[in-house]
Amino acid sequence: MKNPFTVFCVLCLLCGLGLAQEREAFTVTRWQLDVQMVPEDGALSSSGRLTLRNDSLVPQTEAILQISSTLRWQSAEVNGRPAPFQVKELPSDYDHTGAVQEATIKLPRPVAPKMTVDLDVSYSGTVPLDARRLTDQPTARIPLDVGEASDWDRISGEVTLLRGAGYVAWYPIALEPKSLSTPDEFFDHLSAWRERHAGSELSTDICVQAVMPAGFTIVSSGRPRAVGSSSTRAKCAGFDFYLAGDQVPMIAAGLFGIAERKDATAYYLGARPPALDMLASFEQAENRLSSWFTPRRMSLIVQLPGPKIAAFESATLLATPFDTRDKLLLETNSARQIAHASFSSPRLWMDEGVAQFAQALLREQAGGRKSALEFMNTRMPVLLEVEGAAAAREESPGRGEPLVYTRNDVMVRLKGMFVWWMLRDIVGDEALQRALAAYRPLDDKEPSYIQRLLEAESKKDLEWFFDDWVYRDRGLPEFRIAEVFARPTLQNTFTVVVTVENTAGAAAEVPVIVHTAAGDSVQNLRVPGHDKATARINVPAAPVGVTVNDGSVPEQDRSNNDAKIELQKK
Repeated sequence: MKNPFTVFCVLCLLCGLGLAQEREAFTVTRWQLDVQMVPEDGALSSSGRLTLRNDSLVPQTEAILQISSTLRWQSAEVNGRPAPFQVKELPSDYDHTGAVQEATIKLPRPVAPKMTVDLDVSYSGTVPLDARRLTDQPTARIPLDVGEASDWDRISGEVTLLRGAGYVAWYPIALEPKSLSTPDEFFDHLSAWRERHAGSELSTDICVQAVMPAGFTIVSSGRPRAVGSSSTRAKCAGFDFYLAGDQVPMIAAGLFGIAERKDATAYYLGARPPALDMLASFEQAENRLSSWFTPRRMSLIVQLPGPKIAAFESATLLATPFDTRDKLLLETNSARQIAHASFSSPRLWMDEGVAQFAQALLREQAGGRKSALEFMNTRMPVLLEVEGAAAAREESPGRGEPLVYTRNDVMVRLKGMFVWWMLRDIVGDEALQRALAAYRPLDDKEPSYIQRLLEAESKKDLEWFFDDWVYRDRGLPEFRIAEVFARPTLQNTFTVVVTVENTAGAAAEVPVIVHTAAGDSVQNLRVPGHDKATARINVPAAPVGVTVNDGSVPEQDRSNNDAKIELQKK
């Protein structure tokens, strides 16, 4: 007979798995919500219909939904009849308060797999400025001002700023609770939830009770649609949010001043001159990137209330401080919006990677290649941490989730940025610019579509690169100079022979730089994973040293990338 304790443990495990499946059994295919806000009271009330699809393998008799812990469930109905529900507060960092109000709603009849049910709900409460999920972390407490610079969402008389799932649960969601103290689990799980809802639609009618409704403005990352006319005491607007591409729904409302340019509109708080400086920086960024990007959509730029608040963008909406003391930062933030307004892709590594790549391009235009590489490499510690965690989870080190499939924010943004920069170094500016201009999202039906575009424009075989960096994750390369020697030639120049070893799995075309008193000479060298390659470089003056990798290729460790050169006699 089996050990009774073992049987008990297995049953407990199965029960636990069952509960996890029930919590995320339903996918919300559509939210249809009427949202009322009273900024002076910080209040929000919402009612409407949710369409839920059972994506589990078994019939479901309950629906589990969560809202922010500062909101309260009021009612739930199916087909016009009340549906009983129980509510409990649950710790969860998917809301800025660090907790959610979870309702378990009894359905009148089981919902079979792949079938849907319409659920009418209502809830209300307040949405204050709240950074408890950051400031109350048990392992690393964050100062209040730092936390509120990141979690700046609120409904207030000064301004209303609301981001969606992952920041504030102002519309119902259902996620297994996770803590930011385990960021890999937190973001991976949120990404999986977003992927499941990529085809969902959030339709909202938003009415804001305002002291001066005539001067009140509601701005959103969603697509505007008509609603009934605003009353004398409220300003109303309708928006449809499509959740594809990890777009986070965002709403901003307040007594904004408005300043406009050809491709951008700025919504500002207080004085007008900072907004004009913001638009001037946007135009400057647009000019710097004109050979790469041509905006097809207007960008909306909303001023955040404070100089140290972290910028945030979703679709073509950018929320950022209008801190005119750092014009390069304003241009850098604008570069993402210009890229998103010019280029879009259903593939995250392309959509987000190109936007981040645009920021590096802008830094290069403003301060040269070195400035761009410094900008890119300030992000390397985060990328290394994520790559290391991915490798640790895999049986074969360095074999993580491929870039073409991952929804990890760090991978698609930061690794994506490096991939686009490396492709540029391989194929050249003109070929990459033509490929980006020729890209059509509707034609992108298989991962190799962009590879074929680039190969057609550059006349180069890129299979080796895409295989190691996009279709598979072989980790990051690790270069070292295995051997170097130099000798003078009969023409009074010098030949330097450099053998570079790549001790990791990903192949790369990496710059090899020979240093002389007269300047540097650079040659790109393709080094396969777990292999060596040799470059022969002629230089006009006596070489003194050699470096592999100028920072354009993300690498595990660059501390062993330099070597001194000792001249050989003729």
